[in-house]
Amino acid sequence: MRLAIRSTIFMGSALLLVLGLRSLAGRAGDTGPLRFAISFPAARSAQPLDGRVLLFISDDGKTEPRAQSDQYRANSTRPIFGVDVDGLGPGERVMVDDRIAGWPVRSLKDIPPGDYWVQALLNRYETFHRADGHTIKMPMDQGEGQHWDRKPGNFYSKPAKVHLDPAAGGEIAITMDQEVPPIAAGNTDTKQVKYLRVQNDRLTKFWGRPMHLGAIVLLPSGWDTHPNARYPLLVHHGHFPASMASDGWRETPPDAKATGAQKEQQESARRVGLGIRSGG
Repeated sequence: MRLAIRSTIFMGSALLLVLGLRSLAGRAGDTGPLRFAISFPAARSAQPLDGRVLLFISDDGKTEPRAQSDQYRANSTRPIFGVDVDGLGPGERVMVDDRIAGWPVRSLKDIPPGDYWVQALLNRYETFHRADGHTIKMPMDQGEGQHWDRKPGNFYSKPAKVHLDPAAGGEIAITMDQEVPPIAAGNTDTKQVKYLRVQNDRLTKFWGRPMHLGAIVLLPSGWDTHPNARYPLLVHHGHFPASMASDGWRETPPDAKATGAQKEQQESARRVGLGIRSGG
């Protein structure tokens, strides 16, 4: 069932089974508004954390709710609510109720009664003591390209199916006891592709911590056998490309399990890598 929501657009661990026993018991005798109590356990961090807690509500169980939010597609994205936290300790609860603004719905009160998949995530912030005298808290990129749904170190809960009814109210407890793992080891250089990562002194000084710049260098075919040849330089500033393959170039045949458009795209990228023309 898709959400029948027409309001103006504005702007982990398993859900505690028994729904904390708090949600079920609360709904039986608690007339308070619908609300979510979100926390993380000491097993994830014994220290207080800063960041933004996000709550996802979806009627689509095919993928995790945290992967269903799209700022560019309000007609298909599922509801998301957020609360900033500063020094949130383990076991301390963050409350998301009808006073918290959501998108593409304003409030939990606008969620139609029904069965939904719910999930929570903590996008962790770090403190930066900048050279200009300002101290700010921001989510440091961990190599994922600023995608909080898969940022290494972020906490999240496993999706859980619950029945929501704003008119009935009640409290639902969510524990974020899962953590996004680190990104696998970097790419390996090949004959034509070289991966570089160097620390930048100016950025390091300004941000008050080591800062690095990365680059992927694609060398012309035959460069090693023509040491005196000169080639034109093309600089392409992408958005955190993980490899040359993710930027439309590959040296290997399509993946064995690739089909349809994916296989065609990979084959096209391989032809580009081999310098094969369309009819060649």
